Amino acid sequence: MELLLFLFASVNALASANAPSLVQKTFYVSTIGDDSWSGLLPSPNPTNTDGPFLTPLAAQLAVLSVPRPLTGQVIVYIRESLVSCRSQ
Repeated sequence: MELLLFLFASVNALASANAPSLVQKTFYVSTIGDDSWSGLLPSPNPTNTDGPFLTPLAAQLAVLSVPRPLTGQVIVYIRESLVSCRSQ
C-alpha cells in the first residue's frame, strides 16, 4: 500500500509542477465500486453500469494508462474504508 500511495503522490507532484491549476483526470475508489468500471464517477450510476473502482490497484493501473506527458493533475480519491494488503 505504501508504494501505491507513493505512486499517486509522485504523479500528482509531477503534474502540479507542470500545470498546477489543471486537472487532467480524476479517478475514484470505493467499497461500492467495481474494477471493471471506468473509475471516473464517485458513485455508481443509476443503472449500475459505471462508477468508482473497487480496489486501489485498479486505480493505480488507470493512473499508469493516462497519456504522457501529463497536461494536468491526476487525482485519485479513495473513499474512507479499510484496505488490507497481503505480501506475495
